[in-house]
Amino acid sequence: MIKLRDAYKAKDTWSESQLKEAFEFKNKKAPVAILDCNYWSFGDRIEDIPEDYYGDDPNVSMQYQIEKIKRHYANGVKGTGLL
Repeated sequence: MIKLRDAYKAKDTWSESQLKEAFEFKNKKAPVAILDCNYWSFGDRIEDIPEDYYGDDPNVSMQYQIEKIKRHYANGVKGTGLL
């Protein structure tokens, strides 16, 4: 997970600054927050969820979550300059 965070540090720093500005009422427009690191599967496509996601091996769910984070970062957010 540390390796993943290091790879996307610039995006994380930018996102955190946008949220901080919003909570301090310094923003000019509303930020978009997308949280895609979840352990539940509500809203996920059945064909994307590993068959043993809720099984005995926590590595299955961890790997699925990491892949979701990677997809989120790879897609970026339009207009941020971080694509």
